[in-house]
Amino acid sequence: MKTKGKQAARGRGRGWYLYGVIRTPATHTTALALPDSEHLELSTANEVTAIVRSVPLREFTPEAIEARFRDAAWLERAVRAHNAIIESVHRQCAMVPAKFGAVYARAEDVAFALRTEHDRLLATLERVEGCDEWEVRLWGDRNNVERAVRRHLGSSGHESRPGHAYFQQRRVDRDRQQAMESVLDDLATAAYVAIAQRTDEGRMMPRRLAASSDEPELEILNAAFLVRRGAEEGLIQAMHAFAAEQAGLRWEYSGPLPPYNFAFANAVEAA
Repeated sequence: MKTKGKQAARGRGRGWYLYGVIRTPATHTTALALPDSEHLELSTANEVTAIVRSVPLREFTPEAIEARFRDAAWLERAVRAHNAIIESVHRQCAMVPAKFGAVYARAEDVAFALRTEHDRLLATLERVEGCDEWEVRLWGDRNNVERAVRRHLGSSGHESRPGHAYFQQRRVDRDRQQAMESVLDDLATAAYVAIAQRTDEGRMMPRRLAASSDEPELEILNAAFLVRRGAEEGLIQAMHAFAAEQAGLRWEYSGPLPPYNFAFANAVEAA
């Protein structure tokens, strides 16, 4: 969580909490329904407008932030409330979401950030217009993946010699781990390519590592896709078609979501 300016550092007065940025045209701002309970306001700079809320700066000093982040219940409520605002706006118009906790000390700081990043923000809004984010994960049956690993290693095997068993086993373990990563990478790439063609953009993210060898499934792909509204069915069909090509694959997906992985307002956050 960040603040900007000497006023924020001292924790005096009120600052401005940023939820995200939308386009300014009157057809967007006047028709936009903002939750009354949050007392949201609009800060405009030419063709882009920030959605902000006045907050006490004393709640965003380093000490206050550290204390709050140790409170898991508070943190969950705060993140949910932040995302609820973003999701509400996203359903109505294109939005560049801000990460949780972006706070400015003064309204002038918000306006300056908007002016500085105006063209980039406007281009991003045009890029995500009419699109949703879909998060997808592909899981594979461990036994099937293990069989693919053995095929990858081949059938030559490794013969141990007296006095070399320890080093031989280390080499076998290393080769097996490398083979596992190669098999998973190949599957992930093939899956990503198969469904990316049905989307506007995609991002591959680190997959979850298995906590133990007892887990029956391995995560193969963790990705997010920017999908034009009306094209979701094509994405889902592509996932099912890929899973049908070989046994033991299972998809998980969630959406529609705001474009968190494609349009974060990083450059307009407080520094």
